[in-house]
Amino acid sequence: MLSDVYVTYKYCKHRMFVFALLMILIWLGSGCVAFGHRYVSWERCSFETHLGYWASGLNEHGEPKPGFKIFVLYLAQIQPVIMAWDGWLHGMTRHLREEKMLAALAEGAPSSLLQLYAMMLEPPQENSVDLFILCGSIAMSILTVAVGINNAYELCVPESRKLEKTKLPPGALLCFRWCDSFSRIGAWALLGMCLRPIGAKLHGVQQPYLPLILAAELLLITAVFKSRSFGLNLAWSQLFKKEYLVSVMACFLGTYWCCNTADLAAQHRLFRSLLALHIMQTLGILWLCAWSFSIAVGSDCLAVEEIGRASCRERV
Repeated sequence: MLSDVYVTYKYCKHRMFVFALLMILIWLGSGCVAFGHRYVSWERCSFETHLGYWASGLNEHGEPKPGFKIFVLYLAQIQPVIMAWDGWLHGMTRHLREEKMLAALAEGAPSSLLQLYAMMLEPPQENSVDLFILCGSIAMSILTVAVGINNAYELCVPESRKLEKTKLPPGALLCFRWCDSFSRIGAWALLGMCLRPIGAKLHGVQQPYLPLILAAELLLITAVFKSRSFGLNLAWSQLFKKEYLVSVMACFLGTYWCCNTADLAAQHRLFRSLLALHIMQTLGILWLCAWSFSIAVGSDCLAVEEIGRASCRERV
């Protein structure tokens, strides 16, 4: 979080105000996601469990229903710090872990994509410290995505689908998730660079296509995930169930794991189909990147050639 604040300050210093504004909007969005989860998951304590809490309108932990004050604390990113401190002192509850997981996915993925795209546009050239901080901020944002996906599977997947045997070591699983998420986010950043107009300024909105492409890809993956061909045949409203929502996010941000309630053979078909889609998308982005680079180099060479011709005419 502190590195994100420093990166936003650097964006403002280099007059990249659009990137700084987007970073702030990402913070606010993650706060809204965390508050929404807490508001929806809050339940009044049963009078059989604790009569005093029930009479006061509190939940089983003695907390009132979240209101405007809590909402402001979430927007200011203060409430997550308070909850992290309470979790360190008294242990992490299930709702707290779910909230932390959703906030990590809502903030880490767009933040890392934005920072990686901005670094490709204008890498720090003043000193190596800024470059180190920026790379560290990107790596930590992707790490929060990897941790969020791991926690999502642990929290939201039914117990009958969890593999107790032949389980990967936590470190190896986290490393795999980090590399997997980095490959997806890096491919999107390269796609944004390829779609950016040649000679566009750094201080304006010059990339309207990438968000539309990401939204279309998410919609396609969701439609494939819920289809009858892969064993689920879900309605769109059923996708808001935690188990399915986590699976869709995992399909979008990385490699899908076969862990829902559908037939295992159907899930393997889904895994192979999404993996083929990701591979074709990556190869297409690399081809587009090479083509865009050749066009940019050719345009620069043509410009230099025209300047040379003009100078020769002046001499003549």
